[in-house]
Amino acid sequence: MNDNSINPRKGLTRRSFLHIAALAGLASTAGATRFFSFSPDTPSLLTVRKSFPLMGTQLNLTVYSQDRDQAEAAISAMISRMQGIEGKLSRHQQESEVATLNRTGSLDQPSQELRTVLELADTIHRQTAGAFDITVLPLLTLYQQQKEQLRSQPALIQSLVRNIGQEQLQLTSSQVRLDSKETAGNLGITLDGIGKGYIVDQGVATLKSF
Repeated sequence: MNDNSINPRKGLTRRSFLHIAALAGLASTAGATRFFSFSPDTPSLLTVRKSFPLMGTQLNLTVYSQDRDQAEAAISAMISRMQGIEGKLSRHQQESEVATLNRTGSLDQPSQELRTVLELADTIHRQTAGAFDITVLPLLTLYQQQKEQLRSQPALIQSLVRNIGQEQLQLTSSQVRLDSKETAGNLGITLDGIGKGYIVDQGVATLKSF
């Protein structure tokens, strides 16, 4: 397989990018992986790059290795793991767990990945006295659709704010449910922020196994 590099999509801002750089298989003879925030200067190292979209973000991955096959295998495993979790957490994928929850108001037998992120979101919500809230999707959708008209529609904004609140997200051992204060269907969650961090952490853990 050839070195694969894809240019970022036009229109993405600097904040829309994530970059991971890694040295693969150089820490010891056991093949441990070491991560750096800079590109190594060692001329004997091969560089393998891959870029791909992840929950609305362009992820740029660079692996430095003395073994191209190992680097390619590490990248493939990492991407597979990350995309698998994205398929559960992304609100943009219609068959994902989050999209199903937003569409129907409940989800039976949520995956461990979704449970972990929801529990973390609840912890941060409480630690920030409600400032961090994943149920802001109605406001986010309104902003994306009617950004220029928002100033003239304070009543609409207030009606959505009254219907938002992470305390309406109910997580049990077998189900996650959204209990809207007012009209069913007016509540939804977005994991675009916290979910990205979790997915990247899981991808890095996979990369470290090489």
